[in-house]
Amino acid sequence: AYFDSVPPTLNNLTVLVSPPGSGNVKLNGTLLSSYPYNNTYLSSTLLNIIGIPNAGYNFVQWTLNNHTINPNDFSDTADFTITTSDTLIAYFDSVPPTLYNLTVIVNPPNSGNVNLNGTVLSSYPYNSTYVAGTNFNIIAIANGGFAFNSWQLLNAITPNNTSATASFTLNASDTLIAFFDSVPPPILHQLTIM
Repeated sequence: AYFDSVPPTLNNLTVLVSPPGSGNVKLNGTLLSSYPYNNTYLSSTLLNIIGIPNAGYNFVQWTLNNHTINPNDFSDTADFTITTSDTLIAYFDSVPPTLYNLTVIVNPPNSGNVNLNGTVLSSYPYNSTYVAGTNFNIIAIANGGFAFNSWQLLNAITPNNTSATASFTLNASDTLIAFFDSVPPPILHQLTIM
């Protein structure tokens, strides 16, 4: 009897990331370096896939036209057995930045001002929203008859809360209070010469 060998069945796989630049795919332990990625695999090969989001993105889901993903399309770590050519797409979604509120108060009112990152604030209380991790440089500016005393803030102040020029990183919503003390006017003495 004479037998011909049956050539192995090869299947093409194309891997895409959507939107471009939002993440990467690790395929059987290898981080893919560019997309579209194209390769051929023997039929019935188990392919392990991991969706890895870039900073600012979350993994959403996989899509394949001709295969079932295990455990499901929404698991960032999954697998499937390739039996025919197909296109695998990893979908990622942008993560909105975390925002925090910052309120700035001068106490007592009209005793001074706060320079926040190069801008002297014009009214108090000042309220605004910033992206988490925003760095601030602050300078206390005393009005006539007042002297800077200290800052009050839940976030850490560098170098310390009694330095009129300082900085901090906004890691939670917070209220910055600049405390000023009144300075008594100088005592004038009258000197009479006889």
